[in-house]
Amino acid sequence: MSTITTRKGAYVTVPAKTYNSVTSGTSANVTLSATAAIARVAVNADTWVALGNVAYSANATLMTAGATEFFAVDNSSKIAFLQVTTAGNISIAELGGTGF
Repeated sequence: MSTITTRKGAYVTVPAKTYNSVTSGTSANVTLSATAAIARVAVNADTWVALGNVAYSANATLMTAGATEFFAVDNSSKIAFLQVTTAGNISIAELGGTGF
């Protein structure tokens, strides 16, 4: 379980699990563990990202190259991803534990 420290309303936590992958022209996804509460997603190329228990869809969020976003997630949710034009790297870190 992650250790959580609270300072002025902010949470600092050590990632429980990190997934690294390469985006491509074929949709791929990662299934988060049941303890995940927040997912930190970082990309180095334009990438479509979809959240929930679905594969990539037309309702995906565009993350531009160099972006890092934090998403609230449900237990065992999936994060699907697909390159926009050029393959790149995606890093997904689970942040979880009590207090969220």
